[in-house]
Amino acid sequence: VTKIVGGHNAPFNSYPWFALGQNGFCGGSLISSDWVLSAAHCIDKISAVGFRIGALCHSNGNCGQESEYIQIIPESTVVHPNYMEGSKFDNDFVLFRLDGPSKIEPVNIDVGDSLVSGQKLTAIGFGSTDDECAGDCFKPNRLQHVDVPYIPNTSCCSDSYWYSCSSITENMICAGKKGKDSCIGDSGGPLYDKANDVLVGITSWGIGCGRDNYPGVYSRVSAQADWIKSVVCPGHSPSSRPSWCPSPTTAPTPEPTP
Repeated sequence: VTKIVGGHNAPFNSYPWFALGQNGFCGGSLISSDWVLSAAHCIDKISAVGFRIGALCHSNGNCGQESEYIQIIPESTVVHPNYMEGSKFDNDFVLFRLDGPSKIEPVNIDVGDSLVSGQKLTAIGFGSTDDECAGDCFKPNRLQHVDVPYIPNTSCCSDSYWYSCSSITENMICAGKKGKDSCIGDSGGPLYDKANDVLVGITSWGIGCGRDNYPGVYSRVSAQADWIKSVVCPGHSPSSRPSWCPSPTTAPTPEPTP
């Protein structure tokens, strides 16, 4: 599990689609009016307690300026079919269905996978801000964000970094540098591409937080965009259908019988 290290207070209403686990552990992202995307290894921490979507302040204290948020408990969950608990976090995806549509504007998901080495991405969360603290001692009261550079998978398991290539799969993204990372409590939260306004990753795992040669590892959203679409897109009305969902096909009108 992971947290935000080396970041800053998020500006008011900058990430209204961010979802905080009610118990302060794990996060998620509202990707349609009624679905939150998170990490599968967070399911036990979130299913029973739900989310605060749009939260700017942590539930453990006041941060001086709170945004409007909604509290929800998921109606149902869909774990990626190829995720296996304890299997090195491959396919670390889960979708939580809300019990009704939210009026909060969701974030779009990345479907193109056009990231380039060094591209600036943003990790977001309420996790620990210090690698030496695994408990609540360095959890912030206010939502944090930090810019982290994208690292291609072939580089993430090269001599420059210390992960093995067998542990970094095509379903993962590496991002971060010394002193800039996600950390404990951030799991399930977003890795966001501000320039293109899309969700590119889900905070998944890593060794330590902000350590040299060990960037954060995130679930790659574009790698499983088809699976996300297959779960989220059916049943949406035209007014609530995300822009990244395919348009529903209609059967041709039969020719009249002579």
